[in-house]
Amino acid sequence: MRTILKISVLLASLCIFFSARASAQELIHTLQFDALVNRDGSVNITETILYDFGNEQRHGIFRYIPYKKVNQDGKSYVMDIKVGKITDEKRNDYKYTTTKSGNDLMLKVGDPNATITGQHVYVISYLVRGGLTYFETYDEFYWNGVGSGWEIPINIAMVSVNFEQNFGEGELDGVCYTGPVGSTNKACTVNRLQNGITFGTSRINPGEAFTFAVKFPKGYATVLEPAEDKPSIVQVILMALAGIVAACFYAFLPIFLLIKWLREKKHVRDTARIVAAWFSPPKTADGESLTPVETAITADVTAGDKAVPATIISLAQRGYLKITQKEKKEFIFTKTEKSDDDLLRKYEKDIYNAIFSENDLEVSTKELSKNEKFGIAGTSLATNAGDYLKKNGIFKSNPVNTSGGYLALAIMSFFIGNVFLAVVSFIWGRKSPRRPDSGIQTYSEAVSLKNFLVSQDPQFDFQAQEMMFFEKLLPYATAFGVEDVWLKRFKDLFTGNPEWYQGDDLTRLAVMNSVVNNSFHSASASSRSSSGFSSGFSGGSSGGGGGGGGGGSW
Repeated sequence: MRTILKISVLLASLCIFFSARASAQELIHTLQFDALVNRDGSVNITETILYDFGNEQRHGIFRYIPYKKVNQDGKSYVMDIKVGKITDEKRNDYKYTTTKSGNDLMLKVGDPNATITGQHVYVISYLVRGGLTYFETYDEFYWNGVGSGWEIPINIAMVSVNFEQNFGEGELDGVCYTGPVGSTNKACTVNRLQNGITFGTSRINPGEAFTFAVKFPKGYATVLEPAEDKPSIVQVILMALAGIVAACFYAFLPIFLLIKWLREKKHVRDTARIVAAWFSPPKTADGESLTPVETAITADVTAGDKAVPATIISLAQRGYLKITQKEKKEFIFTKTEKSDDDLLRKYEKDIYNAIFSENDLEVSTKELSKNEKFGIAGTSLATNAGDYLKKNGIFKSNPVNTSGGYLALAIMSFFIGNVFLAVVSFIWGRKSPRRPDSGIQTYSEAVSLKNFLVSQDPQFDFQAQEMMFFEKLLPYATAFGVEDVWLKRFKDLFTGNPEWYQGDDLTRLAVMNSVVNNSFHSASASSRSSSGFSSGFSGGSSGGGGGGGGGGSW
């Protein structure tokens, strides 16, 4: 009945459009995306497209659908997509061909020996296996109802996601995104029903997408994961040839890398001017102070395990939030009225917006442990900080990515038996991202600051006379993982708490750091599906789902 109604709407639209003068510009008047999530984990999809060729003489349309998707770890998976029928509004079959090109399933619809003009309806039906994602407490269908690859504008796009049963109140949830790829704009409508959810938006320009995510209870659908993207026979042969070439350098590669890294280390050592103590955060060439996380990466290449709590303390100390100790191991973060977030780095904004989702003014650490957006923001924090350091000339490449790459090389080398390369990569490679000379000066300041933070030398006690000085460097001590030392040195100053902290004395912040880290790791784990895919409800964006693609005319 619902299908008949949709076809009737399309026919009525056709009558209206045909009564007007045909437009010379190609466009899609309406694109209706209907999905039925089956209990066996597969999804039946029907796309009904009212395509207007205008005055152009064309054979038909082409449509490509990505059949591969990549998880948060960069690992590729293959979905099984089987095309059923492609018909017009009267269910008359179109001629079409199906091919695979790169990561896409290509559909070419129309008769190469005939041309058409004006408006035509295309109903494309296909079955997807491996399109669902499975999380710890719920399952999800995260998909691009309209991909960013369409070459023409779309006036109206409608999405309907249905299930084979009714659900109780609150068991189904939906969210949608519109705009260019990566956008989190929500210029779309969401209508929740007992057996499904509908979405709608208008005017999708070329290069833009319309993405939705539907959350439904676990147990409804059988777990049907996409297949791992394994190499083809040709790729295996090429990899074997590459292995032979690599074997020729089995002994020479680690020696070459070791010499390269030791030479770089010597250059840094000879150029750096490290002192016993440095009393302020290091700066970029433009004189901008580095954040605690950036300082830790500058000194040690890695961000350490206190990056998230250090960032939160830094935000509090700068007036963006307040920290309140509620219980021995529970803390509350309260949003302040300060809103000049243009002064924050991107990853600081991400952490802040993840803590205070939507209209939240107060959040506990217990609530954060279930906040998937918080987990994603914390996971990407170090990488984004590394991007900033590269952009500002502290490193020649993103140090976090470079260090991670050498760690991966060390693990791979160990498993293939090249222990020498594994040891060299693990010990020297992870600490060897290259620095320009201007970055070496910043490195000197970062290491000197770390020396001061961990120092117990009484000659520096004159610095411990000001509470403001203690507060300023507390986030940096946290980032280096030495906040316990820093707090003990200044404990005699704790006659009262700073404005941004309420609770027992500030030594409790060391407890908060552990609690925040536990919340972050819990949230990070819940934000990943069983195959490592992210959720459309936390970190979702336009173009971020499966499927999508685009098309045009030929």
